[in-house]
Amino acid sequence: MLDLTYDTPKPKRIAGAKDDWELVIGMEVHAQVSSNSKLFSGASTQFGAEPNSNVAFVDACLLYTSDAADE
Repeated sequence: MLDLTYDTPKPKRIAGAKDDWELVIGMEVHAQVSSNSKLFSGASTQFGAEPNSNVAFVDACLLYTSDAADE
């Protein structure tokens, strides 16, 4: 049978002048979702539109807009 156990490796440390540094490698993923609407916004989803043109106030995280969504 296939053994799928996993042991978490110890953090990689790099010596610094004052303290040690922990090596952390991350991954960022971007995706184009094929949808006719956004989940929490009424903004357009038109493909190929000018940059930042398919944005509503809620999308832009403008101050106090999240409070309005809670009401």
